[in-house]
Amino acid sequence: MIGDFISDQEFTCIADFFKAESGIHLRDHKKNLVCGRLNQRLRILGLSSYGEYIEYLKIPNNKGERNMCIDLLTTNETYFFRERKHFEKLAELFTTYYQKSAPDIWCAACSSGEEAYTLAMCTQEHYGHGNWVVRASDISERMLDLAKKAIYPLHRAKNIPDEYLRKYCLNGVGEKTGYIMVNDELYHKVNFFKNNLLVPYIGGKADIIFLRNALIYFEKDEKVKILENVYRAMPKQGFLFLGHSESLNGVYDKFESIAPAVYAKC
Repeated sequence: MIGDFISDQEFTCIADFFKAESGIHLRDHKKNLVCGRLNQRLRILGLSSYGEYIEYLKIPNNKGERNMCIDLLTTNETYFFRERKHFEKLAELFTTYYQKSAPDIWCAACSSGEEAYTLAMCTQEHYGHGNWVVRASDISERMLDLAKKAIYPLHRAKNIPDEYLRKYCLNGVGEKTGYIMVNDELYHKVNFFKNNLLVPYIGGKADIIFLRNALIYFEKDEKVKILENVYRAMPKQGFLFLGHSESLNGVYDKFESIAPAVYAKC
């Protein structure tokens, strides 16, 4: 069927395009992923091969399709309170280093928003309403659109403490049964925007940066570039959270480990 097969040459062209736009290198074993993510686009556009799709992407006024391609190929898997010990460590940092006011937090690869809203819940619990906001970014416009809707299936919320569910979430009714929605107060505490991690951050200084489960998709040179951008985005004292499968060992030495997958700016 259309879109179910991609040649080596076509895959290389798609991978080169994706690398140039996102910095992420698609290895050969990702061919099935590419077909799974893009075959519907070929059908919708009436194209018979990935070669035709590649040529379609090259058309100057097809920026929207190029963005769609990037969005579909970006791997996104997240849920509320993922890796819970990190949020316990965050509360410890609040108490130890930021007693007077909430720190500036940047959720640097926010995907569909669950992590950003989790950070907002934790900040609200510690500092109350206050004059603070969590900044959250992603390269995928599709994911940012989902994050801004703030509606999630119940299985993504299974790790939210019951007290937080009552405070910050609404149960869906009617056609939204089986979903939760972030309430208005918390919703307005998160500012979502598009950002490429390979580009210097222009959002101001961030005291705490969550960059979890993103570096694993980049090669070492791109990792260093991203980490340099993160380092420069922090004030003299700053903290970086990575995913538990990620490490800075042998990659970047301007942070020191203070807890599993948590680093302080040197």
